Amino acid sequence: MPGEIFNLKDKIGRYEISTVDLGKFFIKHPKLIGAYETMAFRNGKEIGSPIRYKTEEEARKGHQLAVEYYKDKTKPLRSHSKSN
Repeated sequence: MPGEIFNLKDKIGRYEISTVDLGKFFIKHPKLIGAYETMAFRNGKEIGSPIRYKTEEEARKGHQLAVEYYKDKTKPLRSHSKSN
């Protein structure tokens, strides 16, 4: 919706994934309008490197990929041994 702030957030266990429109949400700078960024946090501290996108569509897809990645990190390890 026009005028709405693009701000996606998901919490997965101790992780939080945040994707924002840098030009509208965080930094009001003409060169950053249309620049999107996904960041991951663990226990409130930034982890990894931010990932930037040029379009909202790319940002939404990238955000979902990050969410899926961290969902996998919170799953318990599975045993690979076979019982005989």
